[in-house]
Amino acid sequence: MLITISDQGPGVGETNISELNDPFYSQRAGGTGLGLAIAKKIVLDHDGRIGAETLAKGGAKFSIFLPR
Repeated sequence: MLITISDQGPGVGETNISELNDPFYSQRAGGTGLGLAIAKKIVLDHDGRIGAETLAKGGAKFSIFLPR
């Protein structure tokens, strides 16, 4: 199963993509940096994968792959 979530915001810098799933990493003022770390843990516990990319036209896309 593939689940994708995308937006039309500023995207994610290439240098930040590798840090997105790190606990407590956030570029948002007041952000805890736990949301994606928790999502990654849940996905991995179900033998899945999670990935992120910046879209060429702007925005970001997150993909979650889960086995059947």
